[in-house]
Amino acid sequence: MLFRRFCLAFVMWALAAAAQEYRGRIQGLVTDSTQAVVVGANVTLMNTRTGSRAQRQTNQTGSYLFDLVEPGQYTLTVELDGFRKFVQENITVETG
Repeated sequence: MLFRRFCLAFVMWALAAAAQEYRGRIQGLVTDSTQAVVVGANVTLMNTRTGSRAQRQTNQTGSYLFDLVEPGQYTLTVELDGFRKFVQENITVETG
């Protein structure tokens, strides 16, 4: 079976502008090797210190959002049948 590769773009920033908010946000866009958006991909965000996980699916535009993310180190995994699994480690969420 031929697997297509995920190309993953993601943006992270802290919500420092909100009063007393210490949590951050991780959002991004999942595309394949032809830059077409990937709908319905499973995206998992894992806190590497605590092991806690959150899951989302990409929407109709290939986007995902993890809001109110605690500061720390994370690993992001993207999976969908017919594609190779994509893993991005050492994502740091910080504020201030």
